[in-house]
Amino acid sequence: HGGVEIGEVRRQREDWQRDATRDLAMGRTGAAIQAFDTHGMLHAAETREQARNDLIDRWDRDRQASPDCSRIILTHTNDEVRAVNEAARLRLHEAGDLGDDVGLTVERGERNFASGDRVIFLKNERDLGVKNGTLGTIEQVSAQSMIVRTDYGRSVSFDLKDYNRIDHGYAATIHKAQGMTVDRTHVLATPGMDAHGSYVALSRHREGMDLHYGHDDFADQDRLVRTLSRDRGKDMASDYEPAQGYAERRGINFRARVAEIMRKVVPEKVRNMFNGLSSSADYAHGQDGAQRPQREGTGVEARREPAARQRDAAEDPEAAGRKARTDAP
Repeated sequence: HGGVEIGEVRRQREDWQRDATRDLAMGRTGAAIQAFDTHGMLHAAETREQARNDLIDRWDRDRQASPDCSRIILTHTNDEVRAVNEAARLRLHEAGDLGDDVGLTVERGERNFASGDRVIFLKNERDLGVKNGTLGTIEQVSAQSMIVRTDYGRSVSFDLKDYNRIDHGYAATIHKAQGMTVDRTHVLATPGMDAHGSYVALSRHREGMDLHYGHDDFADQDRLVRTLSRDRGKDMASDYEPAQGYAERRGINFRARVAEIMRKVVPEKVRNMFNGLSSSADYAHGQDGAQRPQREGTGVEARREPAARQRDAAEDPEAAGRKARTDAP
């Protein structure tokens, strides 16, 4: 597992939760999920819809039992975030905890906002003192303006014609939650998640985390662990293998075909990339803008590279194909 570096775990207050976070960071997702399950924090339902409803029930009980605690619901997609936000607002309206709705057009479309609503700021704005991901609660809202008390304790007032990068803040995408810390998190797992997203989603809390999933997305806990453990880079490579097998079963020599294409395509792409390089590569710009001679041999090495690429294409056409797509202008 790559991409995550971790030293001392500071967010979680209980030792076993810090250990679980360390397991996630080190790629031991199964051990972390088992720990959450042992402590009653893993919740399966027959469907994702039922899992979402169960999550909202648990979130609602949690907010009523601990109104002073901070909390956030996390999931993978913007569509799922909106569905969860709407479900959370419905509970608050039914409980009489929100004011009258005011219909507004914000960056993401039409939304109803009310005093008492949780909101999230979606863009840095120095004049307001908010950042992308800042959370707060609406104190006043009208068709023209809004006053929000952020979780940092500041009261922020703004005209919606000047700033409308705001949305309901009961739920957020896992990507948006990077760097966030709250007392409690409620996570809805979906098949789009991976190891990095799992680490973020399952380590934002201080006190507790509840992970919900549906059996229509994950047949069992093992399947959940496999999805939450996967490395995106490796998945992209594995996606290539079924296509290769399909082609070869139908008499197409995949490797030879790629090599043939590369012999035709790579030289042309390389010529385009290095067009004019022989004259310009012999010089480098100094800090004062003046051209100065480049080290001897640089231009020669550049002119030799097309031939080297052709040899690489013949020896490993799949790798050469990936490199050509990456390097192409």
